[in-house]
Amino acid sequence: MPRKKFRKKKPTNQVRITGGQLRGRVLSFADIKGLRPSGDRSREVLFNWLMPYLPDYNVLDAFTGSGALGFEALSRGAKTVTFLDNAPAVIKQIKHYSNLFKQQDKSIIQQADTFAWLADNQQRFDLIFLDPPFAFQSSSTLIELIEKNQTLNQNGLIYLEQDKSENLPQLSPHWEILKQKEMGQIRMTLISHVTEIKIINE
Repeated sequence: MPRKKFRKKKPTNQVRITGGQLRGRVLSFADIKGLRPSGDRSREVLFNWLMPYLPDYNVLDAFTGSGALGFEALSRGAKTVTFLDNAPAVIKQIKHYSNLFKQQDKSIIQQADTFAWLADNQQRFDLIFLDPPFAFQSSSTLIELIEKNQTLNQNGLIYLEQDKSENLPQLSPHWEILKQKEMGQIRMTLISHVTEIKIINE
C-alpha cells in the first residue's frame, strides 16, 4: 500500500522579505497575542507604492511586531529604520535580525509604548508605518499626535494597515489619501502630509 505524502506546513510565525538586497531572508517572530504581520502580497503592493519615495528615507516602524515592514524598507534602500515596540520578546528578535542581516548601523531599536514615545519624540521621519493590532481604535489619535508634534517631515508619508471593518481615521485638511486598497481582511492606506492647503472660493 503506497504511503501518503504529507506536505510540510509552512510555519505560521515566519515571514519572508520580498524584495531588495535582503530578498528571501526569513524572519521568525514571537508568538504574542495580537501580533499580526503584514503578508507577502500586501507588502509587495505597499512597496510598489513606495518605490518612488523610499530610497534614503528615515523610517519609523511603530508597532513593529515581526519587523517585516522595517526590514523590507531597509532591504529596499531606506536610510534608517527606527523599530518601536513595547514587547521585550519583539525587541529581542529585532536586535537578533538586525545583527544577522548586518543592519546595525541603519537600525534604531527602542522598547516603548507608541503613544508615550511619540509624545516625547523630537526626531523627524519621512515615512511612518502604523500597523497596530486588529481592533485598534485609536488611529485618529495617533495621526493627530504625529501632526501636533511634527513627527513627519514635509511631504512625508504614513502607511496605515487596518482590519477593513474598522473605521478610517478622521483626518484634518493637512492630510491626503494617496493610495488605498483592500486585500482579504485588511485595508491598506497610504496618507500624505499636505504642506499647503488650497482654499477655493466658490
